[in-house]
Amino acid sequence: MPALIGQLNTLIGSIPYDHWNAGKESIFTIITFLTFKLTGVDVYTEVHSAKGRCDVVVMTDRYIYVLELKLDGTAEEALQQIKEKGYLQPYTADKRKNWL
Repeated sequence: MPALIGQLNTLIGSIPYDHWNAGKESIFTIITFLTFKLTGVDVYTEVHSAKGRCDVVVMTDRYIYVLELKLDGTAEEALQQIKEKGYLQPYTADKRKNWL
């Protein structure tokens, strides 16, 4: 994951400022989606569950990652939202490990 985060930061940093509106969270969702898609893993955005929807779900052969992106928030706020909304609940019976 640290290497992937580094790659995402590099990708975001390479986009000319006048090509996208960084004032909206959706651009980061798109970049994250495309990055995972290009690596060949299953990735889904705006995934609905019983209590809300998370920004990104990534499914590999061994893991399920739930990502909540925050434009003007903290990582702690994102983790709290994932827990409060139970975004991992739909995957509790899955044999893969669940990660926030």
